[in-house]
Amino acid sequence: MPKKTAKKATIPSEPKKSKKTKKKEPEKKKKKVGHPPKYSEVEQLQKKIDDYFAACDAQGRPYTVTGLAFACDLTRQQLINYEYKEEFRPAIKRAKQLVEISLEEKLIDGTLKNQTGVIFNLKNNWGWQDKTSVANEVSVDNTIRIIGKDGTELEIPD
Repeated sequence: MPKKTAKKATIPSEPKKSKKTKKKEPEKKKKKVGHPPKYSEVEQLQKKIDDYFAACDAQGRPYTVTGLAFACDLTRQQLINYEYKEEFRPAIKRAKQLVEISLEEKLIDGTLKNQTGVIFNLKNNWGWQDKTSVANEVSVDNTIRIIGKDGTELEIPD
């Protein structure tokens, strides 16, 4: 039988690099992704917020965060995102606090036929919660008793 010889695998050589150096391309500026912010100044947003609350008062409508966002030509999430911008935070927090105060007052004044929806809103959107307090009293007796094999308790003097 003829002897088979294993063929050696050859690794293709890398293409030879030319000695010419390429010119470095100027770095491109990264483009910002998404829409530009609707409000660049707090005063613009504050005007829309004030107009919203005035319109609600004039029309007898309740304050809502979604209604506030709509009046500002934003989605609810966009309005919440503005709260993360340092310069807008006080205006948004105050507006949201007015909405929460309005809900709380409706809960207290008793004018609502069904307060369940307001309670649900306060719990899920404002961090309110039912609290139940339970008092537990535990006493521990640290007495060590030694019982013999015959079942009699050994007395240990103090």
